[in-house]
Amino acid sequence: MIKLKEFPLYREERLRLPCSKVSSKEEAQELKQKLHDQFPETGALAVACPQIGIRKQAFLAIMPSTKQWFFACNVEIYDQEEPVLFKGEACLSFPGKPK
Repeated sequence: MIKLKEFPLYREERLRLPCSKVSSKEEAQELKQKLHDQFPETGALAVACPQIGIRKQAFLAIMPSTKQWFFACNVEIYDQEEPVLFKGEACLSFPGKPK
């Protein structure tokens, strides 16, 4: 388990480095497990691979309403039909921002 204070801050270069795509189902399962193992017990809704030092396009989130896990990799946004509304910043790389 990684401590909240150990997550890289938004301004750190390693969060801006290009990430490669996940290439297989086996690799996806391995990344999902690594993200789960590093997920903080409190204070987090999602963790991305770059936040734990892995330069891959994947993240793991927990849905607050259902407490179910959601894993995604190689995500591409093609279109957005409706505006997205945010209630605040909850990113671990932006500590102290209101949620």
